[in-house]
Order: sequence, then C-alpha cells, then structure tokens
Amino acid sequence: PSRGLGDVYKRQLLQASPVFYDIAPEEIHAMLDCLSAKTLSYPKGSFLFHYGDHLDSLGLVLEGCVDVMKEDFWGNTNLMTRCRPGDIFGESYAIRTNCALEVSLYAEQNSTVLYLNVSKMMTLCSRACEFHNQLTRNLLSVLAERNFQLGQKLEHMTKRTTREKLLSYLSSEARRSGSSSFDIPFNSCLLYTSPSPRDGL
Repeated sequence: PSRGLGDVYKRQLLQASPVFYDIAPEEIHAMLDCLSAKTLSYPKGSFLFHYGDHLDSLGLVLEGCVDVMKEDFWGNTNLMTRCRPGDIFGESYAIRTNCALEVSLYAEQNSTVLYLNVSKMMTLCSRACEFHNQLTRNLLSVLAERNFQLGQKLEHMTKRTTREKLLSYLSSEARRSGSSSFDIPFNSCLLYTSPSPRDGL
C-alpha cells in the first residue's frame, strides 16, 4: 500500500465521524499528530490485514469500501460487515493489543484508510490537548455502540428459521429508519451469506 498524509483528510468526513464528535475542525487536525495519524491507500482486491495480524490503530475509511471477512477452518468465507467512507474498524483489536485478528480486511474497491493509534487516544499526550478527554469519551461511545449492535445480532440469530432471522433484521432496520422503505448495504446474495448485516469489528 502507498503511504502519505495531506489532502487525503476529508474535513467533513472527519467531522461526521463518531470518533471526533463534538470536537472543532481545527482541533481535529491539531490532534492528528498526537494520534500518530497515517493514511494508507489500497488497490481493489488487496488485503489490508490478514487473519492473525495485530492492530495498534483503529481505521477510518476515507474512500472506497473495506470488507471484514471471516474464514472458517475449511476455507469458507463469510462477509461480517462492509465499511464505507466514514465507517471505522479495528478498535476492539487495537485496544486489546495482545489479541490477533480473527478476521481479514479486504479492499472491495480502491480504498484509502486513516489510522489512529488507540493507545494514544486513551492516554493524555504531552501537549495536553484540550479535547483529548472528549476523544476518549467518544471512543467509549463507539465501543458502547458496538456492544448494542452485538445485542441486535444476538436477537436476530436467536430466531429459529432463516426467514425469521431476515424478518427480524428488516424489522430493526425499518424501526431505525422510521419508514417501511429503506436501503440496506447488501444484495440478496450477500444478505443471505452474512451472519449479521450490521455487525461491528
């Protein structure tokens, strides 16, 4: 993958990210150095990380699309989740630094990812950035949201039949959107093979 910082930072995308919630734009960019921020670009069809790799940073998708794939002992692959611009991944593994990845990350399109060092997010830097505490609270909120999504997954998976599982998922999406008409990020094939369409990493 190629490396580089600069214009790849998407100001509006960063502002909209839950990681930087309630942090002023000028503060976001000032904090990037404190968080050892770096960007990597990946061509379509390449792997960002493989099963067994270790992460020390969470990833924020800036461009493209990143798939989180799980492969079983027999080589069968399931799509766990699909990360689009603005989505984050890897925060749980980055916090548990001794925990190797149990999934692989794959560039479904030409993709650019911003990486932020999680240990530096959890520790006040020498510059004592004014909004560092807010950043830590935001990370905890992200983890809480992941936990909520896991609860939803368990609710869907406890249904007895595939039809009931699908209807449970569609019902939750309708409630979330407040409408009986809504978009889901999967075609019929991917929806059938994915264990949880909104599962987190």
